[in-house]
Amino acid sequence: MDNQYLIVLEQPDKNGESKRITSYWMDVHGENWEELETLAKKDHPDKIYLRDEDGSLQAKLADGKFVWDGKAPVTPTPYIPTEAEKRKTKIQEIKAETDAANAALQERMMTALLQGNDKLATQLRDQYQANNAAMIAKIKEV
Repeated sequence: MDNQYLIVLEQPDKNGESKRITSYWMDVHGENWEELETLAKKDHPDKIYLRDEDGSLQAKLADGKFVWDGKAPVTPTPYIPTEAEKRKTKIQEIKAETDAANAALQERMMTALLQGNDKLATQLRDQYQANNAAMIAKIKEV
C-alpha cells in the first residue's frame, strides 16, 4: 500500500493558493480517513483537508516549494507588495535615516548642555529641527 496522507492546508490567499500546514499519515496518526479528519479538524479547525491517496501530493507540498491552487500543486505566485505597503516601507526608511542622524546630534547636545556651551547647543537644536523638517517634507513626497 502506498503512503496515504491527509494534508491540512491554509485557506486560500488572495492568489487562490493554499500553503500546507501539516500532514497526517495513515496508519501512524489514524487507521482510516475518518480518524485522520477528526484529528485534523480538532487540531486545525476551519482549514482545508486534502486526501492524498498515493503520497504524490505530500511529496510536492511538504517542502514548501509548492502550494495548492485548488486543483494541483503549483509554484507559489511571488508576493507583490501593495502600494500602501511600499509607501509604509519608504516612510519607515526615511524615519530610520533621520533617527540615525539625530542620534549623534542628541549625544552632542547633552555634552554641549553639560558644558554650558549654549552656542553649540543652539546650532545642534537648529540642525535637529532641520533634520525633522526635511524628514516631514520627504514623507509628504511619498
